[in-house]
Amino acid sequence: MPVYIEAPDALGTALGAACLGAAIVMLLAVVSLFSGVLNARPGLLTMVSGDGGTKNGLSFFMLAAIGVGVSFVFFIFGLFIGKARA
Repeated sequence: MPVYIEAPDALGTALGAACLGAAIVMLLAVVSLFSGVLNARPGLLTMVSGDGGTKNGLSFFMLAAIGVGVSFVFFIFGLFIGKARA
């Protein structure tokens, strides 16, 4: 009867790190949701959305690109860590 040994997977660590990066970006979405419900204006959102009309904030596509970029950077770091451990 053969004995199966699981091979180390470097991509598993990379995908987990990418999910961690996406979760960190989603925290910004949660902060913006709660500040909208509570009618508050925290400094983080003022930086992202502008200061009430005198300065333009970031567009939706720019925020989406930042989110994808953060997730991609975490993916690359996870890939390096996974390759080092494999």
